[in-house]
Amino acid sequence: MLCQRCKKKEANVFYRESINGKETNYSVCSDCAREMEEKGEIKNHLSHFESHPTGFGDLFSSLFGAVSAVPGVREATLGKRCSLCGASYSDIAKNGKTGCPQCYSVFSGELSGTVNRIHGNTAHRGRAPKAWKEKLDRTALLESLKKELSESIKAEEFEKAAELRDKIRAIEKSN
Repeated sequence: MLCQRCKKKEANVFYRESINGKETNYSVCSDCAREMEEKGEIKNHLSHFESHPTGFGDLFSSLFGAVSAVPGVREATLGKRCSLCGASYSDIAKNGKTGCPQCYSVFSGELSGTVNRIHGNTAHRGRAPKAWKEKLDRTALLESLKKELSESIKAEEFEKAAELRDKIRAIEKSN
């Protein structure tokens, strides 16, 4: 597809804006996009991508939040490193991926908002290996039964509590 503006180069910037319900789409080359951005016609932020050798620039930093821009995060995470792989939060923000599974636990406070924005949830929803899924289901069931047990004891429903206790013991034995 050719650039809508110069009609010479291949369009590689696709921009869509919606103002008061009126939607405008642009398919332009990077040169025309830069000119339009300089004139204030569009807010492209193309420079973030072009300035970085991988072509992704600060994309990951923007997803994870600039470490220095988030109040309290820089101070809290400055010295914190994963004990397993040695990654810091700034390494994760720079690379766009954690160093190991333990990073999710170490940086749970910092990562939860980002993971939620990207995936829409912080708990796994979807397909999983059968054995792992069964273990997860068993854990969720145990938590639910223990909560119900606690509520039964508070309500002084001791017969129901005894039944729940027995169910919990049976599940724990099967693990």
